[in-house]
Amino acid sequence: MALLALVLVVTVVAVALLTRTWLNLRGINDKASQIAETGRGINSYTDAIIQLNTTNDLGNSIEETANPLVGQLDTVVGLANSINNKATSITASALTINSTAKTIGNSGSSINTSASGINANLGPVPGIAESIRGGVVTINQNVMTTIGIAEAVRTDVRNILGEANKAVRNGACIDNKTSLGAVNDPDC
Repeated sequence: MALLALVLVVTVVAVALLTRTWLNLRGINDKASQIAETGRGINSYTDAIIQLNTTNDLGNSIEETANPLVGQLDTVVGLANSINNKATSITASALTINSTAKTIGNSGSSINTSASGINANLGPVPGIAESIRGGVVTINQNVMTTIGIAEAVRTDVRNILGEANKAVRNGACIDNKTSLGAVNDPDC
């Protein structure tokens, strides 16, 4: 992203420099037009000398206007070379990415082929799994029924134990009455 931003900044600077160069060239063109107009009026040797002085003045002015362009053009050429180097680097990166993508694509095809083979070998597995699931459901139902029966048996056993404790107590009371003749236990 930073590379793209750098390229955009360099491009904007290059456009600004080229615009400035173009404006200076327009100034040169205007002065050249003046030279042409001035040069057309020369009819005698004296006029030629006066016109030559004017032409020299305009030539000097053109030279003064053109001198800064050399440095600006060097800057534009440097920026263009920099952009070219960045573009070459980007192209190399893109080629590497493309090559990597092709390798990944080939690996994906190989994986797809292997997965298709595995899928073909799994044909009976879903039926077996469904049968096992049905068996597990039946086992779970039977376990729930067994738990219900066990709860009922436990309740019955508690009731039996309660009754057995009462019978033992009653038996003890009967034993006390027959052996002692009197009951010492208030619960008897």
